[in-house]
Amino acid sequence: MIPYEAPTDLYANPIALFSTFVLVALLFITYEEVPLDAAKDNHCPSTREEILEKELEMAHKHQDVLEEDIKNLEASVALLSVRASQPQNLQTAITDLLQKKAGGLVCKQLLSTLALTMPEITKKDVNSTLYKMKVKKIVKIKSNFDKVPVWLLTA
Repeated sequence: MIPYEAPTDLYANPIALFSTFVLVALLFITYEEVPLDAAKDNHCPSTREEILEKELEMAHKHQDVLEEDIKNLEASVALLSVRASQPQNLQTAITDLLQKKAGGLVCKQLLSTLALTMPEITKKDVNSTLYKMKVKKIVKIKSNFDKVPVWLLTA
């Protein structure tokens, strides 16, 4: 019987393996990372001045965004201060309306009347103010649970 011999073609050639390792090592050593913005422009900033100029331009853009945010914040603060003073104004407006109507008013009627002078007011604001006024015993509710409650001024 003839002994079996494995073909030598299937074994890895140590010279080819070593040369591949050396090639990968050289590519890793010489690899240079290119910044993303330079790759897009096909221009790599070569001088320190160009790099600083780009950084300053970016800082200027951030400054514009910050100034816009500050303006938006100031507008929000102004709106909040108006809303903070609104409950007192709303309470006096509701009291004035209920004084004119001896039979009382429904919240929806109050809202439609108040919306003419205060367009940003919501039904939630009116209801909240009415219930706060009820706790202070400024107004009372007339309701028979079949209809919408009618709000009246207390005597």
